[in-house]
Amino acid sequence: MNKPYNENMKISEDKLVPLRNEFRYWYPMDLRCSGKDLIKNHLTMTLFNHVAVWKDEPELWPRGFFCNGYINVNGTKMSKSAGNFYTIK
Repeated sequence: MNKPYNENMKISEDKLVPLRNEFRYWYPMDLRCSGKDLIKNHLTMTLFNHVAVWKDEPELWPRGFFCNGYINVNGTKMSKSAGNFYTIK
């Protein structure tokens, strides 16, 4: 990740440094939040992709995942689009 600049590259170092700084600002991902229904696809693939891209740099892997549950209303998942959404009030 922090290898020295290769003089044979076609992109100048002054253009690459801001890109690396921007990347380092956002990575590693501190927390990925999502619903429990996405564990088997989105969250698992997020982890697989990070491990595949940075297999030798585990410090760039996601640091944590948080999964929200959901409430069933009359046996179905509560959602605005289904019209069965209730607020706490």
